[in-house]
Amino acid sequence: MKNLDVSSEVPDDFFDSVVSTKRNSAQDPNYKTRLESYKPNIRNHFTDYSTRFNNNSLALINPQGYVDPVKADLLRLYKYDTPLMQKLKVEVTTSDTGRIINTCQNCTINSVNSLDHIIPKEELSEFSVHPKNLFPSCSECNGKKNRFWKNGGQLLFLNLYTHTLPNLQFLFPTISYTNGLPEVDFSLANPNGVDAVLYSIIETHYTRLNLLNRFKMNSNEVITNVEHQILANKNILARQQIIDVIIEQNNRNRATLGFNHWKSLLSIELTSCNPYMDSLFA
Repeated sequence: MKNLDVSSEVPDDFFDSVVSTKRNSAQDPNYKTRLESYKPNIRNHFTDYSTRFNNNSLALINPQGYVDPVKADLLRLYKYDTPLMQKLKVEVTTSDTGRIINTCQNCTINSVNSLDHIIPKEELSEFSVHPKNLFPSCSECNGKKNRFWKNGGQLLFLNLYTHTLPNLQFLFPTISYTNGLPEVDFSLANPNGVDAVLYSIIETHYTRLNLLNRFKMNSNEVITNVEHQILANKNILARQQIIDVIIEQNNRNRATLGFNHWKSLLSIELTSCNPYMDSLFA
C-alpha cells in the first residue's frame, strides 16, 4: 500500500470537459442545458472540496442534499470506461519512474478496474466527477466500501492521496508450522507509535475491507515464491546467505511498494520460522 499523487487536472476544467462529452437525446433534449445551468453552484462546491481536501477534513464537508432530477443528472456524468476517466486513471497510477501501478492500493491484492469515489457519489452527487474524489481501486474494495465512508468527523478509510502512510510497521504476519505446512495469520498493532488518529483510520480501513483475511487467503503465492527461491539456491549458497538475500530483496520492495506491504512482510517473516526453514533446508 502506498500513496499516489493526486491528478493535476483543474477540477472546474475537468467538470467542463466531462460535460462537453455529453449529448442531448430525443428522450432528453434539455440535458446539456441543465448541466450548463449547474456549473456556478458546482464551482462553489468544488472550492469547498479543495479546501477540505487540502486540510484533510473531507469528513466535515457539508452535503448539498441534491435530489432528482438534479442528482440524477450529476450521477450520469460519471462513467468509468470513458476516455476522460481512463486518462485520469492512467495519470494517477503512473509512478515517478513512468511505470503504471495497476494494483489496487486500497488492498494491494487485485488489479485496478474501477474508480472509487472517496466521498460516495450517491450521497454527494456534486462530486461524482471531481478528479480529487476519484481514486483507482478494484471492484472488490469499491463494493466493500459501499456508502459507508465516515464516522462523525473521521473518515473510515484511508485517503491515499492525503493520508501520509508512516514508515512504521503496523501490520504483522505470524507463521505457525503444523503438520508439515506453514499457516499464516495477519494482525494490526501499534507498538511503534503511529499517530493515534491515523492508526484508527488504518484499523477501520483494514477491518472494513477485510484485508487481514484477504491477505491470508492470498498467501500461497508468496509462500511458493519463497520456497522456490530457497530450493533453487540451497545447493549454491549457505542457509543464512539465502535468508539474508530474501530479507534484503523484500526490504527493497517495501521501500517501493510500501513499508507495510503484506507480501514483503510475509516473505521476511517466513525466514524467521525455524521449523519451516528446517524443512526446506533438510
